[in-house]
Amino acid sequence: MQYGSRMAQLRRERGMTQVELSELVRLSRACLSHYENGRREPDLAALTKLADFFGVTVDYLVGHTDKRVPLQPDPTMDPIDLGNSASRLSVDGVELTWAERDRLLAGIRMERSRVSRS
Repeated sequence: MQYGSRMAQLRRERGMTQVELSELVRLSRACLSHYENGRREPDLAALTKLADFFGVTVDYLVGHTDKRVPLQPDPTMDPIDLGNSASRLSVDGVELTWAERDRLLAGIRMERSRVSRS
């Protein structure tokens, strides 16, 4: 039942609620809650969505390995390239927090992954 605790841990590391994660990966909040609490086993499609979103392998999620492969990006590197601009990334005039930036990047990466599999 490693998948439940690992999903919850990865979600909390990103400062996300179950509602926020469910909207990004298109699974119901109740479904995520059942997975995290071990009341339901995710199917391969759900495991793949979550692994892609979190940037880990399915093997990591289900507890076959403790290595988060692929490796997480270097935290000292800003994954958003603003070119020569000195401004920070903002929405509606309000600068994004690091947690918001992480969620934005995760959503973009998940979408790219889904498109490339089509």
